[in-house]
Amino acid sequence: MTAIRCVALLAMLAVFLPAVICEEEAALGEVIGDKGVGMAGYPPPSNVVEHSKIDLDIRDIEKAGSDYALAKTIYTEGKHSNSGDAKRTLQSFSTKYLSGSAQQEPMAKLAYDFWGDWDYSNQHLLAVMEPLDSTVYGDYKTGKWGSTDDARKQMIKKVLKFQTTWLYALHELEGSWSKYNDESKTDEERYGIGGAVHAFDEYWAFYVGSLEDGSVESDEEDGAGLGYGPYIAAEKLATPMGTDGYVVSNGGKSYVNWELMFHAHAVQRLLQKPGNEEKLKDAFKCIRAMMKVPLVQACIRYSYVTTTKWQTDDFAKYKGEMWAFCSAALPFVHEVDANAAQTLKQETQMSNLKAPDFGKIKEVFNGVTVNKMGIRCKDVGHLTGDDYEDADHEECNDVDLVAENEYADAKLCPKTKMPSSGSMLRGSWLLSVGALLLAYLMH
Repeated sequence: MTAIRCVALLAMLAVFLPAVICEEEAALGEVIGDKGVGMAGYPPPSNVVEHSKIDLDIRDIEKAGSDYALAKTIYTEGKHSNSGDAKRTLQSFSTKYLSGSAQQEPMAKLAYDFWGDWDYSNQHLLAVMEPLDSTVYGDYKTGKWGSTDDARKQMIKKVLKFQTTWLYALHELEGSWSKYNDESKTDEERYGIGGAVHAFDEYWAFYVGSLEDGSVESDEEDGAGLGYGPYIAAEKLATPMGTDGYVVSNGGKSYVNWELMFHAHAVQRLLQKPGNEEKLKDAFKCIRAMMKVPLVQACIRYSYVTTTKWQTDDFAKYKGEMWAFCSAALPFVHEVDANAAQTLKQETQMSNLKAPDFGKIKEVFNGVTVNKMGIRCKDVGHLTGDDYEDADHEECNDVDLVAENEYADAKLCPKTKMPSSGSMLRGSWLLSVGALLLAYLMH
């Protein structure tokens, strides 16, 4: 084997390798995302820095603690995220749905069908902050549990992240689909960086936030631990639900965020070329399904933990966490089984003075219900580890994976392939090329 042969081979690879990097599917165990890049490893082509700073408002509202007047001021007036010459507000994320085309978005319609308010998360947050007794959302003024600071603080920070910001992130996802398909626009307005791609980048910026690097949160300084966006739910639920073991480049470990990261890179590329409508339609169904999963996982986990905290000093805190997450999942359940949704609400709502019946809640999330929501049992997982030995919680059994949910379908996730690009060489390709190189040199 000569140096000339090696140099010649490397030159050939440099010429031909980009040509053979074609569409690929996600390979399990592969690192997804760009190391050292903010927003958990996704490099947005457009400028969404100000959008991502909305998580700083959530952080400051959390730090306000029981100073509810300060929390409400930040919520209604904004603080860190600029939108043109004005401040972007978390309240506007919810009130956006009071009129206009946003009411046609699938997740928004589900929430309205269940709660009866287009700005349901805003109504819920105002009830907590004022406080008010609401027959719909909870008794936060006089209720035994709802009136406590422990419960109210949990409700505020979790409704903000996992209902208000979560839904608005999906609003931008739907916006990218609309812009891509808007035939009244020029090609540049549709497929350029400032068109559908920018709206998609906004979705990711709101989902992840400005602080997220994917590592484990334990009171680290900003930028050194988990952020304050919806992204964190999947990370925190991955280990107790047994859906960890994946690698997002900046430290994430959950299957949900691994799948969403792969789709973020793929969809961003698909949006920049015409003719990808069918691929994008399937990819968006996957994303919507994955976005549901952490809320279902959290409802299950916190329901169980709350049962273990009955008649302890921590019960109000955990009840607040349980209700925040289960109230987020209720519209998904109601869509496919109204009776199951009523059971879930009765067991978890703030006004219920008893400990939740975890047996009933487990049954709500059986295989039929989960599949009809467009997600698979393996996506949700099951409570696992020493802390959950007494939960007697097993992964549900898929029953009806043939029936398709109109707007969300996790079965379609594997169909998404990474469009060709020299900017993101995947581990599987490098291993294959490395094997060929070694075989040639050893010949």
